[in-house]
Amino acid sequence: LRSLVGSEMCIRDRGKGLGKSEMIRVKQKGAIGVIGKIGEEAFKWAATFVLLFYYLITGNPSKGTVLLKFRYWIFTGLFFEK
Repeated sequence: LRSLVGSEMCIRDRGKGLGKSEMIRVKQKGAIGVIGKIGEEAFKWAATFVLLFYYLITGNPSKGTVLLKFRYWIFTGLFFEK
């Protein structure tokens, strides 16, 4: 596993922070808000994999990798950051 460079660490921290603040906002809406957010995240993951596949077949895997990483960081911020 390679270590993150400075700019990538900044993007990771922003993604996790975005996810964390989004979960705080969603929890204010109660269980319906959280369930809706889970559905929204499932859709976004599906779209991310579609774009990743597109970038892989068009010869731009680095673009797809960045999208996948950012989606992962937001996801971890949403569901695993306290």
